[in-house]
Amino acid sequence: MTKQFPKDFLWGGATAANQFEGAWNVDGRGPATSDTSRAVAPEERKSMGSEFNSPMTRAKLDAALNDTESLYPKRWGSDFYHHYKEDIALYAEMGFKTFRMSIAWSRIFPNGDDATPNEAGLAFYDKVFNELNKYGIEPLVTLSHYEFPIHLITEYGGWKNRKVIDFFVRYGGESTAQVYERMERTIREVLEASKEDETLLFVSHGGAIMQFYLHATKNPPAPKKRPANCAIFKITYDGKEMCVQSIYNPSMQEYVFERD
Repeated sequence: MTKQFPKDFLWGGATAANQFEGAWNVDGRGPATSDTSRAVAPEERKSMGSEFNSPMTRAKLDAALNDTESLYPKRWGSDFYHHYKEDIALYAEMGFKTFRMSIAWSRIFPNGDDATPNEAGLAFYDKVFNELNKYGIEPLVTLSHYEFPIHLITEYGGWKNRKVIDFFVRYGGESTAQVYERMERTIREVLEASKEDETLLFVSHGGAIMQFYLHATKNPPAPKKRPANCAIFKITYDGKEMCVQSIYNPSMQEYVFERD
């Protein structure tokens, strides 16, 4: 029997603001962590050793923000900011039905803790959504794709300061509790709409799956190792409770957890 995708299946593509939007210092956008990622040739990485892999420091951060000579690709991307109309027209030509994109937090709140949003940033995303709507492309939006306002690091120390969670919620994000609740609700809705003997596959980032595992499953055991990206969680559902049966890391070809 030939299986086919449903007629309403959403074909599309995915990007992130820090990867392709560019215009890092245009129309009021504030600097973000992604703007400090310098382009390094593979052969240079080997000679840099631990320096290349070491954590960011305040001195390295200041040096990057004041560096006008080196290449910082995420500051420029493919300049979607100035070419979104042409790009979206190409997506439509390819048959996109959905477009996964992210919003740059520092384009809406340049410092992260601003009392009011940057109107130019809001206007840009309004224009992007209108253009997508013109071609019948449904936007699938990530609120923050690892770009983080620099000011929230230098003044608050980043996510370790709980005030930053409040700033993110004001920006339009969710608290961790809200994320867990939404994930559990969505997965339960899909499970309840499925057939009793049906096997379902849920695909997500490792961090999201791990949080679902810890907060939405019954009696989650502590895994021997942290599940890797693309780890496979086998979960049973009895109509009421979800229970993790095993966790398998394909990259290491080993079970992190397997219920007796």
